[in-house]
Amino acid sequence: LDQGLPALPGGLIAAQFSPAVYQAVNNFFSNAPAADGVGIRTRFVNMWGHVSQRFASVPGVIGYSPINEPTPGWPFLLCQADLCPQPVVDRLISLNADVAKTVRQQDPRTTIWPMAYITTALGTHPQMGAPVDPNEVYPFNSYTIICNIGINLPGFVCDPHQRLNAARSREYAEQWNIPYAMTEFGAIGSPGVLTTQSRIADDNRIGWFHWNYGGPDHTTSAPSPENQAMVKNPQLPPTGDNVNTDNLTNTVRAYPKSVSGTPLSWGTDQNKVFTARWNGQRVDGTGSFAPGATSVITVPPALYPNGYTATVTGGRVLSEPGAMDLVIAADGPGDVNVSIAPR
Repeated sequence: LDQGLPALPGGLIAAQFSPAVYQAVNNFFSNAPAADGVGIRTRFVNMWGHVSQRFASVPGVIGYSPINEPTPGWPFLLCQADLCPQPVVDRLISLNADVAKTVRQQDPRTTIWPMAYITTALGTHPQMGAPVDPNEVYPFNSYTIICNIGINLPGFVCDPHQRLNAARSREYAEQWNIPYAMTEFGAIGSPGVLTTQSRIADDNRIGWFHWNYGGPDHTTSAPSPENQAMVKNPQLPPTGDNVNTDNLTNTVRAYPKSVSGTPLSWGTDQNKVFTARWNGQRVDGTGSFAPGATSVITVPPALYPNGYTATVTGGRVLSEPGAMDLVIAADGPGDVNVSIAPR
């Protein structure tokens, strides 16, 4: 429902400046009636009732995200300048709350992942207000306008803006004491940017989701669908030229799978040396784990094809040499330091 206003060609970025998109967004939030007389926002919220009913008992569903990268519509430039009008902020908060309420009528347990406007993916503050559900994760996508216009720029150009994005997302999550995760990056044709994004996630000690496993998806700001993919054609085996090796090697990381204590830092340097540090203190402040408590670090073979050497202080290795899951038992409640280097 765009009242016939012009749509700008040029994909996702152009859509943020398209009068047709702006008007369609305005009609959506205004609950304009469709041909059957029912408001399109009403239809959208009701749809989430059907979705959550269908998936409530399905194992492995980690959450429901009401709408990915919603655009504010006509106030886009104001919101991109961190001057989003409060009524525009409130209408997205209201939508997320209505979706959460509808989901909870069908599924009382699965996490809700309400996303802020697309401008937060480009570095603005997430104006989300209080969480709309007690079981909520804050998801943020991480991009920059200059690095998502189809030009392959080096990672250091994008790094400051993307770090600001992560910092503001962390501020919001810590303000409300909720988890947060980098739920999208990689719709881009620059492997160097993938490296910086992965490091940013490590620096903030959060999980991440790469944008796209398979290539044939044109909803991207990458130069081509294949540029963004891990596997160019997911209908074929992930071997040989069908694997985007540059993207894979610039994103695969070792990571703490489980920690008996409080994680303090982890990351992988340019030489593929992974380091991690944690102590045995319980995160909730109720004491510490007993000596011998185990933690697990996943060590991907793709990162260390010839194996690895693990060095540990404050603990000892329990797993077999070269195991994909490196198991470490802590000596006590103090710091455990781990270094993993390629052979």
